[in-house]
Amino acid sequence: MKMTLFCILFGFIISCKPRKPLIELSSNFIELGTISENESKIVPLTIYNRGNDTLKIFNYTCSCGCTVPSIHANQKIWPNDSLVINLTVVPESIDRGKFKMVLCTFKTNSDSIFTKFKLSYTAN
Repeated sequence: MKMTLFCILFGFIISCKPRKPLIELSSNFIELGTISENESKIVPLTIYNRGNDTLKIFNYTCSCGCTVPSIHANQKIWPNDSLVINLTVVPESIDRGKFKMVLCTFKTNSDSIFTKFKLSYTAN
């Protein structure tokens, strides 16, 4: 009887653990090297949900129009799952010869609401 009561209480405590998503990226900084003006570069980025609830990516922003992630608004990633997105980078003609640092941000429902990563390249 005592063992049964203990198991019920223990199971209740475990099931009462707060449910929340936890975002993690395969990289927080991506160095692309030199990209020609008429060239585009596609780079994979993995988004992990290390939490125990569904991760929702509401939207994303990048500091320039030269970088576009292949993800749509309200994308969901299940607990302990991941999603590989492709970042397409196309240098703008005004960037020729310049080092460019791009900051992209995902808005999510995780504790770190805004998750950021940077990528850099030199336009040629």
